[in-house]
Amino acid sequence: TEDEFLKVIATMDKEDILQYFGYVMLNFLFYTGVRFSEMQALTWNDLDDIHKTIDVKRDLYYKKQDEWSFDDLKNKSSNRKVVLDDELFDLIAEWKITQSKLFQITGDTFIFSYNGLPTNKYFPMRAIERHSKMANIHRIKTHALRHSHASFLIQLGVNIIAIANRLGHTDVQEVLKTYGHLYPQHQFDVTNNINDHKIKKRGQM
Repeated sequence: TEDEFLKVIATMDKEDILQYFGYVMLNFLFYTGVRFSEMQALTWNDLDDIHKTIDVKRDLYYKKQDEWSFDDLKNKSSNRKVVLDDELFDLIAEWKITQSKLFQITGDTFIFSYNGLPTNKYFPMRAIERHSKMANIHRIKTHALRHSHASFLIQLGVNIIAIANRLGHTDVQEVLKTYGHLYPQHQFDVTNNINDHKIKKRGQM
């Protein structure tokens, strides 16, 4: 949940460059729902400063730091623009300033890098494991942050079509298949709205 997530990242020391890097990365994954391999492939050219969007258009196949390549996305719908909330956008902008102090950056520089190279898949996993333990919160896998994001949006009452588009799913059925169990209360809300509508209608007659 978001409350659990906030407790975990609260244990991170942002004065420590690696912990700060982890802090930025985990925030990005939780509040965008982007797949980790999609995040690995992002460069500063993919960030639109004006519209505060990230252009997700490729994956990264990572074997080791000096052996990686860009790859096609999972499907056509995975090619998408993800809008960042204001706080997350500011965090990414601050990270860019910090990154520029570590090494020279260009538009082709990976956003999520502290040494110019792609992030390895073990970095966020270890950060989650370490800081979940410190916060006394159950540990989840890196990919589960994507599910956390979807659940978070459902709790906020976000339209299911918008959720599917944001996650890069081909249709809403994929969202319902995975997160349908989170929707029952919304069904009651719909019924209550219909009931209220009919009562008002009868009162006008």
